[in-house]
Amino acid sequence: MAETRLSIAKKDIVACFDAQPRRVFRREEIARLLRSNREGWRLAQRTGLREFIAWLTERAFLRPIPLEFTQRKPITVYVWRTASPHEVALATGPREKTCLGYFTAAAFHDLTLQTPNTIHVCIEQPPKKSARPALTQEMIDAAFAKPPRVSQARARWKGWNILLVNTVYSGGLGVYPMESSVAGGYPLRATDLERTLIDLTVRPHYGGGPAEVLDCFRRAAARVSVNRLRSYLQKLGYLYPYHQALGFYLEAAGIERKRLQPLESFPVELDFPLAHGIPCPLYSRRWRVRYPEGLRE
Repeated sequence: MAETRLSIAKKDIVACFDAQPRRVFRREEIARLLRSNREGWRLAQRTGLREFIAWLTERAFLRPIPLEFTQRKPITVYVWRTASPHEVALATGPREKTCLGYFTAAAFHDLTLQTPNTIHVCIEQPPKKSARPALTQEMIDAAFAKPPRVSQARARWKGWNILLVNTVYSGGLGVYPMESSVAGGYPLRATDLERTLIDLTVRPHYGGGPAEVLDCFRRAAARVSVNRLRSYLQKLGYLYPYHQALGFYLEAAGIERKRLQPLESFPVELDFPLAHGIPCPLYSRRWRVRYPEGLRE
């Protein structure tokens, strides 16, 4: 009987799951483990995925976590033994295209004293082939006069908000396994320091706004590589001149002028706001950046 064979193989099955480099699984990942180990575990072909998951839940250490997202289909992930909310959140997207970013990554890098209760899950989108228009001041002004686009794909689990954010294709640029006490000390895919600062600059509303983003830059000032920022910007190829916003933040964070030279190789031709809908902005002539009143005080 299938149940008997599963019971006989229990020690090997548990050892296999314990040896995996993750503690939270997607359904298709459990299916792959079943396919690749079926012969070694001597399981009958009629032992299907549904039965296998049910057995793991009842007789071993697997626990299903159903997540109800707004404006997106529900997702169920499976925790083996125990896992942090960050591990659960990270399993909601495809492994090779998903990482933790924005203010969540800022906390990983000790860029904030806050303990964010929102976990920002970045899901990299496929590359898009489209013609790039010539950027004009009118285009910038029209785009940033509108409210920013904010993801509504949100779920709650154990008091945490899990927010899924689609991000531009980058081939995993600046994404590495990182350990953080914020996530229980378990290595998780997250954006590195420079990519985190760029992402916060591009979407400051996922970092608490320009004032909180500037505080992140101040805490990163001694560690950040401006050359790496420049390299990442070139590879990301944004239409908007985010190098001007980066230069402004770095200068406001107290970084000396000579360290900013890599960013000065980019053209500064148009005015650019730090965020959407800034009322009565002040102006940086050096970077041609509009910023909120009181930001640099």
